[in-house]
Amino acid sequence: MDDTTNDVDDEEHRTSMVQACIKGREETHERLRELGFSDDDIDTMERHHGHVELARGVADGLRWARQQEQQSPTLIDDRS
Repeated sequence: MDDTTNDVDDEEHRTSMVQACIKGREETHERLRELGFSDDDIDTMERHHGHVELARGVADGLRWARQQEQQSPTLIDDRS
């Protein structure tokens, strides 16, 4: 068994995990801004809950909203 191969695989895995975390954090902030939260509000929520839990909560909320929309689609779009 070659230990260098495992080290390279582990390093690539860690790198991809870090990139995923950064992208997830950016998307979480973007979604919360779309909902009207200020950057200060988002920072406060992130400090209180941590960025992982905050991202998880936002993702769960979006998933729930999509399910609700699929179960009862809007018949009339009142956006003008």
